[in-house]
Amino acid sequence: AETNLVSLWKGKVSEIKAPAGIEPDFSHFLDKISGLLNNTDSARDIVTMQSESEILRAEKELAVAEARPAITLSGGFKRLEMDNSKSLVFGVSLPIPLFNKNQGTKASLNAQLRSLEYDIEQSRIESNSSIQSHLIQLKKLIDRHATLDSLLLPTAEKVYRTLQTAYEGGRVP
Repeated sequence: AETNLVSLWKGKVSEIKAPAGIEPDFSHFLDKISGLLNNTDSARDIVTMQSESEILRAEKELAVAEARPAITLSGGFKRLEMDNSKSLVFGVSLPIPLFNKNQGTKASLNAQLRSLEYDIEQSRIESNSSIQSHLIQLKKLIDRHATLDSLLLPTAEKVYRTLQTAYEGGRVP
């Protein structure tokens, strides 16, 4: 607009030229957005949920390890008071809740893990659909831009040149 005003005030002929790099390269954005489809696992929410699932898996492994009863072996010497002799004694001890095996804790952790995996998959799907939606919108904008370039700009340039010729001829103030 400034260039056009200066050319009108000084009476010089101006031409419609767009300097290089004034319009963004929309096809470059298409490639970048398409590349995002392969990187949905790096979204912050998904990375956070994957970290939480790793923590739950570790807790589950701990619960499985704690479910095994701790068998204690012991041994030693014992002196018998009756005849003041010594004997070698071995012992095995096993905790009483032998069949509990942390079933409730493991079931709870499994449920939390399934819920978190479902949330991760849902977030992946939402990320992909959001990227696809933006990709479609960008393709529509590129098509609209191409249509405007091919239809409107030649017509606008023709009208501008006609108006400029009429101005130079003194027919238009």
